[in-house]
Amino acid sequence: MTMERKRLISLVGGLCLTVIGTVGGKAQEVYITVENKSTEDVFLQPEDTTGYRKVLPGTTVMKPVVDGACYYRFVDANSNFYSLYVEPGDTLELLYDGKKLSWSGTKARVQTFLDEHRYIGRAPEPIKLILKSGCVIMKRSWESYTVY
Repeated sequence: MTMERKRLISLVGGLCLTVIGTVGGKAQEVYITVENKSTEDVFLQPEDTTGYRKVLPGTTVMKPVVDGACYYRFVDANSNFYSLYVEPGDTLELLYDGKKLSWSGTKARVQTFLDEHRYIGRAPEPIKLILKSGCVIMKRSWESYTVY
């Protein structure tokens, strides 16, 4: 087993235990600080809503009350999406310099894992979707696979 695979298993296992530990927990504030050093508008939204909050240049402090583990989405000026994981009582400090997002706080290792294993992002090249027999076939030049 490679070191990268061991690291991945360790982080996912820790994340699962953390989520299980927060089920049934009481609602608490999450202390989120966003420092936007760019002149661009960026956005932060809970992933379970369609609303978002514009984060103006400067420092913005948010204290949402959550009753369990949840995700937020940070959208930078270039329309890149970052998933951010928080739990009741966590602190999360975000720094956006106009080019990249960095973070620190209670779940910094989890944020790094999510950034390295994104499920939302820009495709390296166009993806063609072909409907065939009720299945969606996704093709890329370097691989083919079926999604049911």
